[in-house]
Amino acid sequence: MLTSLSVRNLAVIERIDLEFPGGLTVLTGETGAGKSILLDALGLATGRRADATRVRPGTAKASVTAVFRVPPGSAPALLLRERGIDCDDEIVVRRQVGTDGRSRAHVNDEAVGIALLAELAEHLVEVHGQHDQRGLLRPVAHRLLLDSFGGHEQASGDVRKAHGAWRAAAARLEALEAEEAGRGEASESLARELAELEALDPAEDEEEELARLRTRLANGRKLAEALSAAAAALDGENGASDGLARAAAALGRVAAVSGGLVDEAESAVDRASVEVNEASSALVRAAGALEDDAGRLEEVEDRLYALRGAARRHMTTVAGLVEVRERLARRLADLGSLGDEVAAARQEVLESAQAFRAACGTLSGLRREAARDLDREVESGLAPLSLEEAAFRTCLEPLEGDEWGPSGAETVRFAVRTHPAMPFGPLERIASGGELSRFMLALKVAGQKGNRAGTLVFDEIDAGIGGAVSDAVGEHLRRLGRDAQVMVVTHAPQVAARADHHVHLTRESGGGSVATRADVLEGRGRREELARMLAGVDVTEEARAAADSLLKAATA
Repeated sequence: MLTSLSVRNLAVIERIDLEFPGGLTVLTGETGAGKSILLDALGLATGRRADATRVRPGTAKASVTAVFRVPPGSAPALLLRERGIDCDDEIVVRRQVGTDGRSRAHVNDEAVGIALLAELAEHLVEVHGQHDQRGLLRPVAHRLLLDSFGGHEQASGDVRKAHGAWRAAAARLEALEAEEAGRGEASESLARELAELEALDPAEDEEEELARLRTRLANGRKLAEALSAAAAALDGENGASDGLARAAAALGRVAAVSGGLVDEAESAVDRASVEVNEASSALVRAAGALEDDAGRLEEVEDRLYALRGAARRHMTTVAGLVEVRERLARRLADLGSLGDEVAAARQEVLESAQAFRAACGTLSGLRREAARDLDREVESGLAPLSLEEAAFRTCLEPLEGDEWGPSGAETVRFAVRTHPAMPFGPLERIASGGELSRFMLALKVAGQKGNRAGTLVFDEIDAGIGGAVSDAVGEHLRRLGRDAQVMVVTHAPQVAARADHHVHLTRESGGGSVATRADVLEGRGRREELARMLAGVDVTEEARAAADSLLKAATA
């Protein structure tokens, strides 16, 4: 709840420091005294748009400091901790606005953005007035109020949790199916690449052998001529073979009488003859190989082109294709199907969707029961607020299956009619400003155990209503103040008389300037203010007696 508010140099307010206890606090004063400015100050502290024209003339900036007390584990405390801001049981908000329109905001001495202030305000303050009915204008607030009234925290949490589990399971299935499809495409690609390499069947040293063979085949004529010349030199007329034969015959004729003198030479000639014969045989074989190679050059070049092309595609060498082939085979073997995992994920999606639908069904049933109870509670409080011909309905509108979400399977919208002859319609469109404020009050009293904000502010909720209705409004506000901190700007003495605390604002002039003063009224001072509210400028004894009567009735 709001424990204190300090305002400096905001419009007609030069300096005000107020402390706010719990219960019902009323702010009274003549028109123009600064009551609305005080609410503007609270609005600045809770993220409203800054307006440089509201800075008090002659000053450089306006500032507002609001202090809220919150339970350590409450939503606003958790929100701040999530943003890295320390928070135990107190939230101190400071906002400054300069004459240039720029503003700065701090929460617990940490600089923050205005968006965070506004988000924080959702948990701290609700402002309701004839022209500021944000809570009732947002259908999401209708759902939150109904769930709070019905005590659906557990059921709502179950729906959110089940929805999250379902969406997470669906996301996992989608990812697995995408991976499965990707694996299928990868498997097909790997199989094609492997089949190409298996058909090519490269050998590690094949490129060098083919290169040598291509060189030989490209020089076949030159080789043939060399082989022919070599053969003629060995076996032709007067060739080496004939010469060695003649040498062997000559040495054989004298070997017996040489006394071993020619034995060594004879042996060498014999060896040379053997070598020449082997050389001749090798030449014959080489010539035969040349004949077998005829027409193979194109085949060898095609093979080399295919191997080198495959090496380029796989960004390796021809020798490296062997390792690439083995690696592709291993990858293809490892790239198994995800069929079992996909089937399990589909089953998980089915089961989590069923759990989500079941949780939604439970919550929907609870909401239907709570809606009937809320309708009775609200309608029982309408007649005293001069809405005796009005009726209130909580409408649950089922959503299509694909629209179900973390909030459940239906939308919640409050509908009213202000006269039996009129049809029901959306609350925000059917009710006038004053009626809207009173409907809000009846709703808040009926569902006060579900109040989400620590502080409720009603700005002139009693505008346009008479004494008896004002008295009923005051009683409703006092009842609401038993369970929440309530602040009311009012001109109705019947409302002011029922307050636990009374703040009076006056506008003082002097020295060429105007300033607002705030006083906490008790005893005689409060009696005088109630009398002024009853009688106007000239306070009479009759007015004071009427004020005493109001105070006595309020405490009865």
